[in-house]
Amino acid sequence: MEHILISPGKLKLMLTRGDVERYDLVSAVDGDADPESRQAFRTLLADAEQLGFDPGNDRLFIQLYPSKDGGAEIYITRLGSRLPQSAGQDGRGERLSVTRIGCFDTLDELAGCCKQLQTSVGADSDSSAWVEAEPKRWFLVVSELLTYRQFLDDGLKTEAIIGEFGRNVKTPASISYIKEHCFNFCEKRAVKILGDMI
Repeated sequence: MEHILISPGKLKLMLTRGDVERYDLVSAVDGDADPESRQAFRTLLADAEQLGFDPGNDRLFIQLYPSKDGGAEIYITRLGSRLPQSAGQDGRGERLSVTRIGCFDTLDELAGCCKQLQTSVGADSDSSAWVEAEPKRWFLVVSELLTYRQFLDDGLKTEAIIGEFGRNVKTPASISYIKEHCFNFCEKRAVKILGDMI
């Protein structure tokens, strides 16, 4: 099992086919999560704690993506122990700040992505567009404020749209790299401005 500690609150695990069988996650990978799968995830989390990821008493958001070779990628994100007291049943109240980065080979791909994102990112979102001269690459940085409920319901929609047109960048140092090596040609509201060009 390989792991990447993305941040203190997010862990990525890359499991081989043997790992999936050892943790008894076969039914979860097949899409039939059952009580045994929950126990398997608990065992997996116990091992993850030894890698430096401490879930504490927090609620966890677990994303499992099967791979063609029988293995899987698992993302584990801490959401907090519960919805804040000020939050109603619809999950309004305290918000999470979520930043996504997309990398594109052409300006057309970037603009096409922005056009699609116009209907999915909220009014509270902010976005900027960058270009790197060599190699020629285009970057989109989208920051959203999401309630816990929005994160659970639609938290992956932005990543999915970026993945249709380009590649999601998940390296923790990406923002620093972009600010140092790229030119910011659309500082604010890039999704709206570039999306309107199409």
